[in-house]
Amino acid sequence: MSNMTNVGRQYALFLEQAFDFEDLAAAPVKLAPKLPVGAIVLSTRVITETIFNGATPTLDVGVAGSLAKYANDASLAAAAVVNGAAVTGTPLTAEETIVLTPNAGAAASTAGKGRVVVEYIVVGRANEMLP
Repeated sequence: MSNMTNVGRQYALFLEQAFDFEDLAAAPVKLAPKLPVGAIVLSTRVITETIFNGATPTLDVGVAGSLAKYANDASLAAAAVVNGAAVTGTPLTAEETIVLTPNAGAAASTAGKGRVVVEYIVVGRANEMLP
């Protein structure tokens, strides 16, 4: 039997961004921090802190060309946490800018507040070494 020799360990990283109804009115919204090359997305969550009052408000989380890559039609109609799409485990080969795209109901809301959280690791990165 062979031994694995990677003793590096890394903590998960989180891209977290708060948003409100005014932000979504100017949709789509691009997040300034980017996911780096080599990132593997582990999960995406859309957290509604204050419900959006538009007609059936939902939010997609993705990237240009695949606007619902990480979350599709996440409801903003209840104070809740909505888990995003299943992840592939494939490292990114290029940086990605996350794009928030509301439906018409979310964009027309006059109240509402939430946040999106993307959890990821980066291939080849280590925070600490174990003996």
